[in-house]
Amino acid sequence: MAISPGVQYLVTGSPEGLIVLDDFLSSTPSFSDVSSASGPICSVDVSPSGLNLLGATVDGKIVVGEWNGQERSIRYVQTLQGNGTHVVAAKFTKDGERVISALEGGEVRVWDLKSGLGQVLMRGSADISTYTILSRRGEYAAIVHGSEMDIWSLIP
Repeated sequence: MAISPGVQYLVTGSPEGLIVLDDFLSSTPSFSDVSSASGPICSVDVSPSGLNLLGATVDGKIVVGEWNGQERSIRYVQTLQGNGTHVVAAKFTKDGERVISALEGGEVRVWDLKSGLGQVLMRGSADISTYTILSRRGEYAAIVHGSEMDIWSLIP
């Protein structure tokens, strides 16, 4: 779940692969994106500008859309593929030009939205059960393994 800048919309993901916006300020219905998400949405975010949305799926895809407030619709922009496993969290960076994704198993990637290319920033240990949590703007990752937690700065 995410809240848009200006606190007008609540963004959620659905088991059917929809990105849903609920308007706090009016009684208008939800708006949904039925683009290329092929599985349940497990993580959503809104860019700092409030114009872009993302939904991360359990099958390793990150779907990016653009919100058009006048038409009250979401236009599909791109799918970031190559995660290969369950995406547990995905966040836009502060500048809105990249996406940080955390995968089951502790891998963290950074994606360039212009090129659509991803790069591995760190990998968790395959022999230890890990879980990764990202800070609100993708600046830090907390990787939990066993009874320990490491916190990493992702932005130099």
